Amino acid sequence: MIAPLILSVAIGVLPYPTASPTPAPTEPYPEIIHTRTSPACTTLRKLLTPVGFVTRRNDEAIRAMAISLQKFLSGIDPADVPSLAEVEAAQGRADPSTGPEVTTIDQGTDDDSLLYGPSQVLQAAAIDRVANQVYANITFEDSYMKQSWSDYPQGSDPTVDALRQSAQNMIDLQRAITDRYESFAESYLTNQGMASAQSPAQREYFKLYLRALLLGQASELTENASDASDDDFLTQSERARLGSVAQVVKGLQQEERAFAPAYLSTYNDCNGTHFTIVSPSPTPR
Repeated sequence: MIAPLILSVAIGVLPYPTASPTPAPTEPYPEIIHTRTSPACTTLRKLLTPVGFVTRRNDEAIRAMAISLQKFLSGIDPADVPSLAEVEAAQGRADPSTGPEVTTIDQGTDDDSLLYGPSQVLQAAAIDRVANQVYANITFEDSYMKQSWSDYPQGSDPTVDALRQSAQNMIDLQRAITDRYESFAESYLTNQGMASAQSPAQREYFKLYLRALLLGQASELTENASDASDDDFLTQSERARLGSVAQVVKGLQQEERAFAPAYLSTYNDCNGTHFTIVSPSPTPR
């Protein structure tokens, strides 16, 4: 009987357990969050949270592009960013039938010296770089949206449809704003060095038309959203396609203000919490 002997010896070397009182906890037990499961809660975790995070990053990027554009325009008037009227005046008259004013256009083969200073080239390149970063962010947002459509097709849940539409509106408006900035940067960078390729007879006209194009785009980008009129767009998608830059920015601000309470309400319902949005106190003057 070798096996039982070995087993008895092995057991014999083990210490007998001794009873000991259960120590009282020194800290409160951790709180258990009871998370609900529903289509809206799944949408919160898989769509609203990532889109909300990316939207904040895109807002910062759009602000960075706006600052770069202001620096670009300050190169025209070093004392300050020129006003809309000053920018329009710098464009000159671009209609050959009225005799275009080209006295401010340099006659050399180099680029227009008013627009193509070293600092301005760097600012346009910065806008182009940031715009591509926003496009990459929007690609992530689109992937979350695509997964949500797969999880809950349109019409399967009214609450999900409403939350998803809010997220889609922000994505559409972010893309539209970025398209405007990228169009400016692309026009600027693509035409850099092209003056030398023009014939002497066409060179000054080329510079004049390019100046009118670039400063016209810059003028639109610098419009204040608070001054934008509301042209009764039927949807935010329509606003993104047809609205001015100021109108699109205004629409994005509206959507973000509506998104925040909808997100927080859904979060509270799904997690049994009662967080509220506190309006920021006015900054003392």
